[in-house]
Amino acid sequence: MAYTAGNLELVYGGRFHRYHYNTLDTLTTVDVPGYFNNKDDKLNLIKGDIIEVTVWATEVGGAGTIADYGYMLVMSVAADGAVTISVDLSAITVVAAGT
Repeated sequence: MAYTAGNLELVYGGRFHRYHYNTLDTLTTVDVPGYFNNKDDKLNLIKGDIIEVTVWATEVGGAGTIADYGYMLVMSVAADGAVTISVDLSAITVVAAGT
């Protein structure tokens, strides 16, 4: 499938932004470079922005069933507007320095 306008909401706006996106697409599909596109989709994503993704199994919201959740980081935005996001950050383990 493709990006659905209206399902991406700004949660926090500062120097970097945090968004929440609801979709029926899998996290693997959302992670494909160009799924989000600043020019085609009239977005203003920048490197360092965070996108929380809720994957719905049946329908978005309401009576829908949540199938998956991901926490993605915008890694780059190409000249053509194609946005590359990271793999799901919620699976990363942070280890303190010196341990």
